[in-house]
Order: sequence, then C-alpha cells, then structure tokens
Amino acid sequence: MVHQANVFQVIFLGLIQGITEFLPISSSGHLALFQHFFGPPAGGLVFDVLAHLGTLGALVLFFQKDIKKIIIGALEEIKERQIGQQWRLISLLALGSLPAIIAGLFFRSLVEKAFANLILVGIGFLTTAFLLFLGRVKIRHNSILSQVVGVGVAQALAILPGISRSGSTISVGVMLRMKKEEAFRFSFFLGMIAILGATILQIPQIVDFNANQLMESFLAMGAAFLTGYFSLKLLKSVFLKNQLWYFAFYCLVLAGICFLV
Repeated sequence: MVHQANVFQVIFLGLIQGITEFLPISSSGHLALFQHFFGPPAGGLVFDVLAHLGTLGALVLFFQKDIKKIIIGALEEIKERQIGQQWRLISLLALGSLPAIIAGLFFRSLVEKAFANLILVGIGFLTTAFLLFLGRVKIRHNSILSQVVGVGVAQALAILPGISRSGSTISVGVMLRMKKEEAFRFSFFLGMIAILGATILQIPQIVDFNANQLMESFLAMGAAFLTGYFSLKLLKSVFLKNQLWYFAFYCLVLAGICFLV
C-alpha cells in the first residue's frame, strides 16, 4: 500500500514538474532541489522520466492540431511519392534530436550524479539564466542547418538538471533568428522526441517497478499533465510578449540557493 506521506510527496513533485517543465526554469532542477530537502521518491531518475511523461501528454494535447497536420501531410506525401514540407520538417527534427540522443546514451551516469550534486544543479540554473539573457541577442545570416543544430545542441545540454529545455532551445532558436512561432513549435516538437526517447531507455527499470512505485509514478504523471498544460499556455503568452528573459532572475536566485544549502 502507498503511504499517505509518499502520496503527498509524489503529487507535490508532479505538480512542480508540470508547472516548471514548460516555463524556462528547469523542471529537473526543481525536482533535484526539492528532492534534496524531502528525499528522492522510489525510482530516482526513472521517477523523473515518468513525471516528464505526464508533461508529454500535455504537449500532445496542446499541439494536437499541428501533430495531426504533420501525420496526415506526411502520409499524403508518401502516397504522392514526393518529399514535401512535412517530411522536410520530420528530417529536421531527426537532425535536431541527434545531439540529445548522443548525450543521453553516453552521459547518462553523469546526469544521475548531477541530480545528487546541488553545486552542479546551481551551475545548471546559472547556464539557463545566461541563455535567457543571450536570447535577446540576434546573430545574423544563419542557415536552417545552423538553426536546427544549434537548437539541438541546446536541448542536449538540457539533460542536466538546472538547464531548462524550453528556455535553452527557444532562446537559442530566437538568437539564431528563427521566427518566434517557429522556434516555439520546433523546441517542443524536439522535446516530445526527447521525452519519448528517455522513457524508452528506462523501460527495463520501469518493468522492475513494484506496484507501489508504479502507483506513485502514475500519480506524479497525472499531476504533471494537469499543471503542465496550463504552464505551457502561460509560456507561449510570455514568450510572444518578449518577456522570457525575466525568468533569468528567478534562475539566479535558485542558483544561489543551490550554492548555499
């Protein structure tokens, strides 16, 4: 049976995950910080991955029209035996995902250690703050290839706790002169792929979960899904108003907390 204290903890961490996943303040950094005070739930990094899976549901709901358009368009292009807009987008997403795939395969142990080291988490928050400020700078004459690779590298960095996936990828995309709506969508399409990939890597550990661990993880997923959808809508509003960099100051405060505790 799941203890009441554990239920409160996992729901709380799921709510934190959902609120912070899409705002540029690093959900993984928040989870690492809160787990430092309250202790990690059973499952450790696997729990974190499953909590992210809850926010994947929020992404699918938010971008359902875009996802439907891509799938239908890609199928039509197959029937017409041509490479059109949708398959070009899929190719760019595959290219942009490569850095994160490489980082996830070869630096997994480093990520697990980083969760237990608040100094590294603090450095991650500092990195996020720097990237949010950097997003106000525009670099001229960028090709589509450089934009995609740049955003992909930013996402690879975001496997470390404290570095926001949304903050880093959107900021780098805008810095490389992607259009705002394009940078927003491309960032989160890459995020969907990354979350799915991370979940697949954890399948052997998830299979070994006992009933209590599975229940805790599903509770966290549900909480993350609900709050994640609303934080995603908030992020889009803030981003389109050019106010994303405001969150850099919050990240600086969190970095200071990590260094002091």
